[in-house]
Amino acid sequence: MNPYAFLSLASLLINLVLAGYILSKNPRGPAARIYVVLLVAFSIWGIPEIIIRAFPGGNLEMLLILIKVEWIGISFIPGVMAHFVLAYPRRSRFLDHPWSLLVLYTPSIVFTSFLWAGDLLVKDVVLGPLGYSAMVGILYLPLASLYAVIIILALGYLGRVYIHAEDHRSRVRYALILAGFAIPTLAGTITEVFGPFLFQTGTRLGLGTVYTTIFASFIAYAVFRYAFLVIEPGMEVSAVGRRFGWEGGRNYLVLERGRKNSFMAFRELVQETPGLCVTAFPPQMLSEEFSLHRIPFLWLTSQEGYRWSLKPTLLEVDVLQTVLKFMRDNRGSVLLLDDLEYLSEVNGFKPVLRVVSKLAATASKYGCTLITDLNPRAVGGHQLAMMKGLFDEVVPLSNGDLPAPPMVPSTSILWEGERGECFKTISKATVSRKILVSSLFPEKLESAYGLHDATFLWIAPTSHPEFSTYDASRLSFEVLRDVSKALFEETLVYLGELELLVEQTSFLNVLEYVKHLVDATISRTGVVVATARRGSIPESQLSVLEKRFATRVL
Repeated sequence: MNPYAFLSLASLLINLVLAGYILSKNPRGPAARIYVVLLVAFSIWGIPEIIIRAFPGGNLEMLLILIKVEWIGISFIPGVMAHFVLAYPRRSRFLDHPWSLLVLYTPSIVFTSFLWAGDLLVKDVVLGPLGYSAMVGILYLPLASLYAVIIILALGYLGRVYIHAEDHRSRVRYALILAGFAIPTLAGTITEVFGPFLFQTGTRLGLGTVYTTIFASFIAYAVFRYAFLVIEPGMEVSAVGRRFGWEGGRNYLVLERGRKNSFMAFRELVQETPGLCVTAFPPQMLSEEFSLHRIPFLWLTSQEGYRWSLKPTLLEVDVLQTVLKFMRDNRGSVLLLDDLEYLSEVNGFKPVLRVVSKLAATASKYGCTLITDLNPRAVGGHQLAMMKGLFDEVVPLSNGDLPAPPMVPSTSILWEGERGECFKTISKATVSRKILVSSLFPEKLESAYGLHDATFLWIAPTSHPEFSTYDASRLSFEVLRDVSKALFEETLVYLGELELLVEQTSFLNVLEYVKHLVDATISRTGVVVATARRGSIPESQLSVLEKRFATRVL
């Protein structure tokens, strides 16, 4: 038996173990799913290689078939690796395009098709340095060059992500992944891709499966060491009155239309106990409104640039594990979980219920205090009953809710009153730029309200030569993309006629569209004004939309 078969076998087993570990840490994450595809490619590569090296005296025709099967796995490596680095550690917008996967995997499909087209890519079996391998054909060099270009582009993208890392923790994680990708890739390019020509052997060296193990080891360590955010607790030093007088170590569900009572009670408790706030609303606004200047915020958003942020769709994985780690590391601390309504729309009610259940149990175990706010109008009666059962105390909806501190000028407004008054207010606003996304005809708005200095994005079923027009079904892609590109400091963004958009697409699409633009605009010190005609949107949906804004105008 060829002793190098044990090298291939060891590499395959290590890859399987590491893949199992990565999947156990984040089974539903996009990186984990793509890693499974990568593992399949590694296995298609590794298993035939083990057989070829373990039984070197086999029939040459059978060896040739096994080599071609092995090369199927090799052919898909560049596409899968490019897909992986575009999804992890930071998802690229390129993957939002419906044709992105076709672009990534077409070269791999072309490689595979040439394997079985005569001897153009693999023409014979030859004894290489580590055992039998393929003698390359006439098309190998151009296809290998394309293979190398794809991997180099992926490596360049990783380098760009590393350079633009927002904080030290992200930079270290990106550096690990960059090293894990670069080291085996560069070595493999020399010995495996261009080895047949550089060493005049006519075949690759045969260390490819070892390189895949190096890559997998770096990725697994990055997931292990930097999978979840490490958040330092904080306490407020300035004293506020003891209006609520809640006990520490208990779990509270606050029923209210907004978030005032839950945040003010939280503000009282964190004068004496370290705390953490988890919210989908921009932290800078909550920090100012409720005087929470020392408390860390975990912001659930797709917006980049904030130190502690995670995507809300990762609720049951990254978000939950991060918060659980915080409570384990900070016994007796206070946790405020905000925006259950929004999280239920994005993830479904059952996943949110599971997360709250785990947080409540962990809070009780470690003597922590859990506070959660929920608008009872946003959920069904049976859902509300299940949620109530998880808490030690339910604070009922009250007409005496604390008023929110005045926010002048407000950074985000949901205008439910007369739309004409809204346009008059916008026309008088002194900002550097105005962007109006509306289903109303732009020329009428310009002439009626003097909005000649505004940029219009028209939601309409027909195109117009003078205005950018969009179909409502493209809210989450084209409209978000173009508004985000046009955003500068101190921009006013108008998101009009939400009730019409809900009818033309789905409420979830409208909600995500609103949240993304509110987050992005406030991050750039801008102002968002949205209109929703009162009574035109179901109360359950309106209650979710309301919490995306700091102010309502009735």
